[in-house]
Amino acid sequence: KCPRTQLERSGSGRSIGSHMAASQALASALTACRHGSHARPLLGPSGRQQQRFAWTDSDKTLSFKVKAEVENLNKLAGGILTRCDQGLETFLEPMGAKSVYNAVKALNVVNRYIDSRKKQALSDAPPAEGSSAEFFAGGDGALARVGFVPFFARSDENQWMRLKVVALGAEPEHVVPAASSEAFMLKIGSHTDLRRLQNAILTNWMLRCKGDIGDPTMAAMGGESTSIAVKAAAFALRELKLRRSGARPFLLCPRMETVQGKNNEPQTITFLDLELQPAIRGSRPTPAAS
Repeated sequence: KCPRTQLERSGSGRSIGSHMAASQALASALTACRHGSHARPLLGPSGRQQQRFAWTDSDKTLSFKVKAEVENLNKLAGGILTRCDQGLETFLEPMGAKSVYNAVKALNVVNRYIDSRKKQALSDAPPAEGSSAEFFAGGDGALARVGFVPFFARSDENQWMRLKVVALGAEPEHVVPAASSEAFMLKIGSHTDLRRLQNAILTNWMLRCKGDIGDPTMAAMGGESTSIAVKAAAFALRELKLRRSGARPFLLCPRMETVQGKNNEPQTITFLDLELQPAIRGSRPTPAAS
């Protein structure tokens, strides 16, 4: 089993996530692991020193438990990015719809950090002090994005969701050119039927593998619909494995956009782009969904 420890909130004994062994603050997420335990700490908005967290060389695989109430997603995102930079395997274990949504949001933050780092690398100006570009400078230059593979883990009668974090390059891999460059959009609501969505995901992925349509994308708004999308994708991946059709499995690459909703109130849409799972990159194949 994966080694597990607790992540404690700085200045208190309350647990944010009992499996989030390496979900440290921005600066310590990079420096403590890369330069040892004497790396300089990160100061929070109040000027107080935040606690550091690290893992050992033997922790090649870690599971971060994500709860429904996470006060600072930057801590989780910082740990994920640092482990990706180090080529280590990371899983997220959400419990419930809000937790799934938090896990997806954390991965979106990771992609924002990576994007900020790439832009900084192209700039002649030094990174702003205290910025993510400064703290995560010098990471894996080949790391352009992160995605995840959702699946269900099982122990006796218990079943729970796991998200395997996958390091990605700049562009999605395509086996067959698409007949259209336009993405095929699946819109998910809080009352979307899980099994029907599973079938729709699988059908459209098979069409994409043949090149009949563009890249499938799911669009969800809020925690409940995002959780349904992730769960349906896990079921679709399991069915794809059972069919033995020869089609390569997909992963989900998250991105979030803010749009103007009703009464001009801002609303956040979560997009989950379906892409081919990398054939080589990553420490080992994705575990089979149970």
